[in-house]
Amino acid sequence: MEIRFHGERLGSYTDEIGTTWSLYRLGYPYDGLYRIHVSDQDGAWMESGRYGNGLEDWQVLRDWPQFSDFLLA
Repeated sequence: MEIRFHGERLGSYTDEIGTTWSLYRLGYPYDGLYRIHVSDQDGAWMESGRYGNGLEDWQVLRDWPQFSDFLLA
């Protein structure tokens, strides 16, 4: 499956078990929202919030504080 969206990759990190987390800032029509792309040895998926439109900055900071440098810059 391929998922396409307008956005900008802000950064990523890999945790201690080898899962890679990448942060994307969405563009029009969802300006101000974010998505997290997660990839591990079992597959990949998107974290896009309850309704799939994206995550607000406070949600990203709450669940992925590793991205604080990218959001608070």
